[in-house]
Amino acid sequence: MAGLGVSGMTKAILITGATSGIRRAATVEFAAGGHQVFATYRS
Repeated sequence: MAGLGVSGMTKAILITGATSGIRRAATVEFAAGGHQVFATYRS
């Protein structure tokens, strides 16, 4: 399957500043690809 790591394992990904721009788009794409995404932001 596309987007899977070694031995078919999904990856855990940490994205900081995930509320806008390229980081938000990356967050959405990685999550849609089945990865475990941890997104952080400031309020």
